[in-house]
Parts: sequence; structure tokens; C-alpha cells
Amino acid sequence: MLCHVEDDFSRDYYENNPRWVVVLSNGESVFQDDGRPGVEPRSAWERLHNYCKDNNLHIQSMSIMFRSNRQALPSNMDGYYFSKGSRGAFGFPKTMQLFFVGILNNGKLEVSCWKVPEMVKEKTEERDPTQAGICLIQKDTSRSMVAQDS
Repeated sequence: MLCHVEDDFSRDYYENNPRWVVVLSNGESVFQDDGRPGVEPRSAWERLHNYCKDNNLHIQSMSIMFRSNRQALPSNMDGYYFSKGSRGAFGFPKTMQLFFVGILNNGKLEVSCWKVPEMVKEKTEERDPTQAGICLIQKDTSRSMVAQDS
């Protein structure tokens, strides 16, 4: 189950958490709703990954946001990457929350670390897309190659 429209749970999630929003290749919008009661897996990105794979879909555009602060990634990339992280330091009372967000373009995966909910980009690095696992949702390039060869 994916969250395609705003409801009470997603609105509450939106007020209290940074989140991603994507538009799929079929025009559907999907909103992050991690931890929705009664829905497994708890990770909305994992559910999205499975949905895209099962329905031969891909992400056309992606944004990360906290309330009105929205950061859009480039559209129509070969793939999109997402994972969460945290950072703590001795002597600091609060753990810093992080989003790792990236794009796959021509085989090159660039992932940026964002401090959230402040939406501050800290750094960008290149990663190996073959090691990205479920964090990377990419276009099925084999289908487009078969169509081109026909």
C-alpha cells in the first residue's frame, strides 16, 4: 500500500517529519508515510521500490521537504536514491537526522547528505550503483533497449 493522496496520517507525518514526494512514470504521486499502522514494510521507500518493480514503473521526479521548505531533484533521471541516517557526537544532547538522496544519470550515482529537518545539503559523493540495493529505484533500461532493437 502506497500513500497516493494526503490523509490524516500523512498530514500529521508532514507536520512532524521531513519527507520525500515522488511522481511516477504513470503520473501517480506518492508521499512518504513511514510507520503507517497496519502497513508492511514500515519503510515507504521499500514499498515504493516493490511497487515500481511489480508494475514496471519508475520515478519521474522527486522532492524532499519539511513543511514549506522543498528541495527538488532533477527530473527524468535514470534512477533515484533514498536512505535515512543519523549522526551523534559525544557531548551533544541531540542526534542529528540525515537524508541521503541521489540521482542516477548515465550510470553515475551521485548521493547528497542532507541535514533534516533543516534541509541543509552537507556534501555530495559518487557511489557505486551496483551496491545501492533497495535504496535505488531505477528505470528498467532492458525494456527500452528491447523496444529500440525491434
